[in-house]
Amino acid sequence: MTLMNTPSSATLAFAALDPALALNSRVLSLRGHEQLVRIGVHDFEKRAAQRVLFDVDLCVPLSHAPASADQLSSTVDYDPIRELIGRLASQGRYELQETLCDEIVRRLLEDPRVAAVRVATRKPDVYPDSESVGVERIALRQAQPAHRRPTQGNQTLTLTGLRFNANLGILDHEKTTPQPIQVDAELNLGPQPLEPHDDDIKHVLDYRKVRQIIIDECQREHLNLLESMIGKLAHRLLQLPGVRGVRVKIVKLEIFQDCEVAIRAETGEW
Repeated sequence: MTLMNTPSSATLAFAALDPALALNSRVLSLRGHEQLVRIGVHDFEKRAAQRVLFDVDLCVPLSHAPASADQLSSTVDYDPIRELIGRLASQGRYELQETLCDEIVRRLLEDPRVAAVRVATRKPDVYPDSESVGVERIALRQAQPAHRRPTQGNQTLTLTGLRFNANLGILDHEKTTPQPIQVDAELNLGPQPLEPHDDDIKHVLDYRKVRQIIIDECQREHLNLLESMIGKLAHRLLQLPGVRGVRVKIVKLEIFQDCEVAIRAETGEW
């Protein structure tokens, strides 16, 4: 189970930017749209295109998306969203998901009917022990002259489904044998420019580093309690440069045959 990519989370995110949006707008969503993209900094990523999954939410005022009209021409059409993603995915090569994600956000906000945008990208084939690595961006149309475009949006780095063994538990067999766990993490990076100064991995938070920190922190020592492990991990992630808030979920995968045991923690700014 992942922590994000649900319509309700998009609605809450838009409401946090502008509470009036939650009452006077409709959220249009595109989920799990898949494209092949030449993207990434690993050597194997530079040799061929890879799958990227796109989630898009558009916050559209009810005046631009009335249900009473029941006509496609009276609302925002999904097809141009898919076509835009397809064009950008096929144009050139990207080092960073941040660059691609931000360009989609910028283009979507060029539609005057769109009040706010949330775009999340995920690469599902980078690590065999993780479901995906991804980036999320939220941006609000500002009241500004027509010739100016939005320049900033909130950014969230996500790692989901990271599985490995850790020394955790109070049972006798848990004290002698590492236990399989799964970690999901969200890192709030706060407002970031929609158009980065460059496409250089050194100027963003490297998800490879985040992944290794999660593994190292959870394998550092034997801990009796999930509460202890998640507290140490959340504290460590919050110390990373530029990280304003952390959400973490840790699952013990094999403690019971009929269920999983998990704990969540949230700290910092959200």
